[in-house]
Amino acid sequence: MEIVLKSNDVINKLLINKKIDILEGIFSLYSIKIPLDDGVLLFNQITNELIFFHDDKDMENHKDILIEKGFYVGIGVDEKKKYDQIKKIMKLKNEKKNYINTYVVLTTTACNARCFYCFEKKWQEEVMSEKVANDFADYIISHQHGHEVSLTWFGGEPLMNVRAIDIISSKLKHHNIKFKADIISNGYLFDEEIINRCINEWNIKKVQITLDGSEKIYNHIKNYKNIGNAYQCVLKNIELLLKKGLVVVIRLNVDLYNYNDLMQLAKELYNKFHKYNRFYVYSKMLFGEKYSIQQNQDKRLQAFINLQNYLYELGLFKPSNIDSTFRINSCIADSDNGFVVSPKGEISACDNYSGIEIISSIYRDEFDKNIILSWKEPLAQFKECEKCFLYPSCKMLNKCPAEQGRCSERYKGELEYNIKMKAYHTYMNYKKENKNDI
Repeated sequence: MEIVLKSNDVINKLLINKKIDILEGIFSLYSIKIPLDDGVLLFNQITNELIFFHDDKDMENHKDILIEKGFYVGIGVDEKKKYDQIKKIMKLKNEKKNYINTYVVLTTTACNARCFYCFEKKWQEEVMSEKVANDFADYIISHQHGHEVSLTWFGGEPLMNVRAIDIISSKLKHHNIKFKADIISNGYLFDEEIINRCINEWNIKKVQITLDGSEKIYNHIKNYKNIGNAYQCVLKNIELLLKKGLVVVIRLNVDLYNYNDLMQLAKELYNKFHKYNRFYVYSKMLFGEKYSIQQNQDKRLQAFINLQNYLYELGLFKPSNIDSTFRINSCIADSDNGFVVSPKGEISACDNYSGIEIISSIYRDEFDKNIILSWKEPLAQFKECEKCFLYPSCKMLNKCPAEQGRCSERYKGELEYNIKMKAYHTYMNYKKENKNDI
């Protein structure tokens, strides 16, 4: 037996049972068993503890330890109720923050591409003015209360309004505000001058670029306005970014129509960029009503899993390690210290609803508490939740546009895959660090 990741001590104290009560207990619904070529992993979704065993006999020999660590529970224990109680306690311990330091900033809703799946297609084109950019910088300064600020430049295509990025970044630096930034872009508008500004003026460390397929499919889906071979231009820009030392993350939007092509693209990206150690690729299934209700959900899920596994084999997909932190929030939408800012300076909870469900503005300090609370509501409880082994890891919000109030097989399948992949990756990193001990 090897403890790959220790449990969260606070959660462990809340979860622990008297040994005598569960000596004849049953395997916890929330303990996930992951078979490996060299053994088996056990992952506790509540304590985040990860343990490696050489085989089932090794596991059985350490059952007393697994009982103490909450991998087994007493017969008749309501695990869901117990987890809900722990979550409630942890929320109370997590004091409300009195600062705002995380922003997703839409410099513009305009874009030089015309992707058919874009959720912003029906939005009116808006561009952040110099005045709003200046005022937003002032807002950041007055609300960060000494904490490092994190900015994500978003759009539209954020590089269609570099003036706003210039103004905000410059003002923060002038006032000695510590900040870091990343940008989500289609990658077409980068050049050497812009990249130098990313590094020297905008404090950008990471660039995310979406590729929907290899050359022919990419150019067709992006459907750029009056632009030639955008695909080759974006690949050239990716190399420029990598040569300058920036982290580049490529997102592949996968569905049945482009799955085979993306498998070929993965190999092409490996051949071209694998020599750069700051180059990463991951895939994501498209979401929304059109995709949530269509048939072949199992085939869509399998296409996603196959592509992710292939990217992992190539060394391009590098999931984060599991950590012992007990997650309270799902995303920026239900956090207390992060918001989305529209080109007009309107503040929203979710970038999918920027400028629609307005909770405040950079020009006032009052917030619409009802809308804020509505974004904190978890996905409505279903009967299936009572016996769902993924329940502790499910952080879906009721208003999340990804599922629109439903618990789909796509979501559950993707969640299960991501949990197991993170556990496996954590174990593989542990093996590298402790190669003489296992």
